[in-house]
Order: sequence, then structure tokens, then C-alpha cells
Amino acid sequence: MPINIQPVLNLMQSILQSVGQVNNLLPPSILPPSLLPTSFIAPPIAQGILYTEMAIPVPQPPGVTGLPPNVYFDVSNLFTAEQKQKIKDSISGVLFTWFLHMSQKWNGGANNGLSQLASCSNTYATKSLRPVWYHGVAITNGRKAAEVAMDQIT
Repeated sequence: MPINIQPVLNLMQSILQSVGQVNNLLPPSILPPSLLPTSFIAPPIAQGILYTEMAIPVPQPPGVTGLPPNVYFDVSNLFTAEQKQKIKDSISGVLFTWFLHMSQKWNGGANNGLSQLASCSNTYATKSLRPVWYHGVAITNGRKAAEVAMDQIT
């Protein structure tokens, strides 16, 4: 089954914008690395390498199998060390929130629990619950919106 990585790419673009990088560092149409020309992915330049690989550990929640130990990103060397750390911290934070949600939802193997995130979302999320990339069953409450978002990360 093909995996839709557009939500992850949207998240990455938001992270890059939040650390103060201008939009022109990103291609107008973000494509997954597998679809980019080889010359675009980490091409060597005279002063060094244009990209540095960043490995981020993937937490392993109970009930979710087949996860890789790490996710890898090629991060532009135009970012400062501080900005690269902010990017890494942001991605790690998203993965940790996902891990907590999935662990609480697992509920000792019943996989019917209510995570703190879903509970909070159900209370406070009341409008625009359907992301533009989501084409499934209608989302009617904040809990369902949180569960759809977390399942898409998986």
C-alpha cells in the first residue's frame, strides 16, 4: 500500500518556516526524495556538502510493529547549527507526542484507550477538523481528528 507523505512534507515546511528560513529555500513543489533527480539530493560542492544527514530515533509504542529505528532527513547546510537543532527537536517532539498518543490508546492491548491528546482535542477542537489531504470518513469531533492525525504519522 503506498504511503502518503504529503502531511509529513507539510509539517517539515512549517518547521522550516518557524526557524526563520525563507520560503525560497524550498522548491515550489516539494517532492519526496525518491522522485527528485539524483543531482538534487546531496550534491557535492566545492566547499563541502550541501546537505547533512540527520538521524532521529523513532520511539516504539506498544502495538505498533515494523517501525524503523530511525528516520533520516537531508538538512541543508545553509541552516546554522542552532537551526538544525531546532528542526531536530521539533521533529522529535512530534514523534514523542505520537508515541504518547499511541501508547495511551493501546490501553494494555485493547487498543481502545483515550489519549490525553485526543481528550484535549475533543474538548477544544471544534472547527476545520478535516485536513485538506484527508479523504476518508467525515471527522465529527476533536477526538477523531487527533486519532486521524496520529494514525497518518504511523
